Amino acid sequence: MILNKIGEKFGCDKCDQYHTFKGETYFDVYERYFSRLREEEITFLEFGVRDGASLAAWLEYFPNARIVGIDIQPECKRVVHDRLSIEIGSQDDPVFVKNICEKYGPFDIVLDDASHINELSIASFNLVSSTVKDGGFYIIEDLRNSYEDLTEDVKHWPGMHLNVETCFDNSKTRKDLDSLLLGIVKDLDYRTSDFRSVNFHSQMVILQK
Repeated sequence: MILNKIGEKFGCDKCDQYHTFKGETYFDVYERYFSRLREEEITFLEFGVRDGASLAAWLEYFPNARIVGIDIQPECKRVVHDRLSIEIGSQDDPVFVKNICEKYGPFDIVLDDASHINELSIASFNLVSSTVKDGGFYIIEDLRNSYEDLTEDVKHWPGMHLNVETCFDNSKTRKDLDSLLLGIVKDLDYRTSDFRSVNFHSQMVILQK
């Protein structure tokens, strides 16, 4: 797959062993959905910049795309390209996100690879999903984080808080799985929703307009 080779070139973790399930990487999944858009002049928004590896991969895979990255870490600004814009702010800040949508939207692809915290992911979806173009995608990654201990993550990622509800669990006892997916999907009435499909893959959900 072309996208896997590009990801490996930039050392992107979306195709490493931790993001491979039954021999299929995140990029394998994405290429099936995105291949028809490869040469199009799309706008791609990704929450979570980190080291910029995934943004570099998207820039090469989509040679005519405008890529926008959002992160809370100012040092992410070091990632530069003439088709790339990096904005610093929180994914759940309504003023910040509204400004991003007005400045760069509408979007063909929105990918949430940021905090993996339930309340923030839901906030982002509510703020941005209406700006996804018809036929476009809204994706949330790394759903497994719902069931993992965030203690070690907090040590490495400033701005992450411990006493929050995690991605799949709105109850502190984990007995009531009123999940991120329910928090989003339950309001997608098939008769009125703009989204036509909700697709589940290992550790990700892909919604298509």
